[in-house]
Amino acid sequence: FISYRREDEGFSSRFIKAELERFFGTDQVFMDVDNIRIADNWMDIIGENLKRATILIAVIGKNWLRMQDEYYRRRIDNEDDWVRKEIEFALKEKITIVPFLIGCNMPDAVALPGPLKKITEFQAITLSASYWRNDMANLVALMKKNGFSESSQILPMPTPVKDMLFPLSLTIHQINEELKEFNGWRIVEYFSKEKLPQPGIAIEKVFEFESFEKAIGFINTVSKHISEIQHHPEWENLWKSVRIRLSTWDIGHKVCSLDISLAKFIEKEFSAINEI
Repeated sequence: FISYRREDEGFSSRFIKAELERFFGTDQVFMDVDNIRIADNWMDIIGENLKRATILIAVIGKNWLRMQDEYYRRRIDNEDDWVRKEIEFALKEKITIVPFLIGCNMPDAVALPGPLKKITEFQAITLSASYWRNDMANLVALMKKNGFSESSQILPMPTPVKDMLFPLSLTIHQINEELKEFNGWRIVEYFSKEKLPQPGIAIEKVFEFESFEKAIGFINTVSKHISEIQHHPEWENLWKSVRIRLSTWDIGHKVCSLDISLAKFIEKEFSAINEI
């Protein structure tokens, strides 16, 4: 159960939700923005999901404590404040609480209303811009320790190819130099779904086609070459678009010359299919 204030760290909370769903599936993560429909009784749904929760992640940003109502009173001091209610319920029911700090320190107990002071006794995790992948890995590990299991929706990673020599990973500068001749490819941070999450990088591009049939034809053509070279991308198809992400698992989720070569082949096939 992700507890947060929309005006404080609403965007970050959505990111946390998306990352957790990658590991544990949508049915194990609750956040009121996406899980509640307009016609639903949101108060009842929040209450029901609180009762089901085994972990409450309290997302705390710089404005979490000092958010005010229309009369300039701190919301946290109001007994009907939903964030306060969520945490009080978790404390009462002995639900594990994980304070997730974003750009701030843990609030001092003296600054909190009486019932919430105990939240300061829980071990907090700090999410920083520089080390967010490791910080998220810590949260994932903590959830697994508390009984969460990876979703069956998650596809297994490729098995490393034995006795195959892989080139060294390229630097960011080298990757940028290689990508100069392409349009649309970009470097993205890659957070693996393995049992031991590893931070890494990848190159990614979204290809757009005139029709769904052409998109599928492109996938089929490229897949034959991929099977021959035994270097598999992460990709997905949505109607007339295909997103491709290239990274080499065997060298620690980094980009090497194999990825660049495959990107060149993909670009060639994309140009060819668009000429048909």
